[in-house]
Order: sequence, then C-alpha cells, then structure tokens
Amino acid sequence: MCVLGVSPHNIQELFIEREVTHKLRGNMIFRQKKVRTTLKSFSMSVNGVKMWNKLDDEVKNAKNLGAFKNEIINSTINKYKNSNESL
Repeated sequence: MCVLGVSPHNIQELFIEREVTHKLRGNMIFRQKKVRTTLKSFSMSVNGVKMWNKLDDEVKNAKNLGAFKNEIINSTINKYKNSNESL
C-alpha cells in the first residue's frame, strides 16, 4: 500500500521502484536491496519487497485499502484451494 501513499514516508522510502528501460512483465515491481548479513535479510526492506513482488497484479492495483484487503484474502484462499486440489 506504500504505492498509494497510505504508509508513512519512512516506510515508503524502503520500497524503490525498479528502473525499466523496456517493457517487462508485471507492474509496480520494486528493486530488491542487496544484503550481506542474515540479520538484514529478515528486515522489512528486504522481505517486504519480496512479498510485494510476489503479489498478483489484481491485488497490487486495488483502488483502496478495503479493496486491497479483500483482494489479498481472496488471492490467498484461491491459492490454498488450488494447492489442495492438486493433491
């Protein structure tokens, strides 16, 4: 939701949009920071970007916070159902 300007400014600074010179798949993909330590790999600036980049475009493009929450819940439930059906 930092894309929509809902989160505090210091949190928004952790998410840096990836620079693209040509059309790539997906939108609103953030650049992952390089880490040297295991401790840093657990931080929000690293894991938050990884989680955001894994979200479906439908979830990322939600119009407001309520729609975002509904999309993320529905996405998670659908992934769970699909994984159980394949068993």
